[in-house]
Amino acid sequence: MAKRLIIDRLDGASSTPAADDGRFDPPTLSAIRLVFGVGRRPGQAPSAADFSPVYTVEIPVFSLTGLDSDGIYEFDAARTLEDLQGRAQRRSWALRLELTFVQEASSVHRGDLYIETPYAEAGPSCEVAGVDKRGTTTLGGARELVLASSLAHDADQVAALGGKFVACIAAADPRETPDDPSASLPREVELNLTRYEFQG
Repeated sequence: MAKRLIIDRLDGASSTPAADDGRFDPPTLSAIRLVFGVGRRPGQAPSAADFSPVYTVEIPVFSLTGLDSDGIYEFDAARTLEDLQGRAQRRSWALRLELTFVQEASSVHRGDLYIETPYAEAGPSCEVAGVDKRGTTTLGGARELVLASSLAHDADQVAALGGKFVACIAAADPRETPDDPSASLPREVELNLTRYEFQG
């Protein structure tokens, strides 16, 4: 079974009314970032503890299904990492995938965020960035959460970071209560990190 994250709702009562039909709005995808970085010591692969970002590639999110017609966000991060490793050899390089989701103010105290990842138990991992792993509250009362992957150190590991993520907001576990009328519609995000947009 694929790994998933469950991010609990925030404590307290909401001052923002719920939707008229009682259904939560789905989370919004606001950013897709590919972070290339190095470790502290030459010759040693970067670890989560010493990873230092050097370059960040951000894929525009103005369409829910990528830029071309196949419905997938695409960037050949595998080739880019190989190029960095082959040319900038004074340090070892790795890649981290970051997805930023926003939960609206009307649901942050009423619903939990469920994120189904494409990662198998033996594959990559991901977690919410930050000290408390519960995201950051914005000025308008919404919640912003950065989902950060484990580091990929070669092209095969980069390819494994891609796949389909499915996020939704619900008051109870959607696997146990699939007919919950308050659960949001799913927000699907599919990535391919071994090819480019508009590639034939």
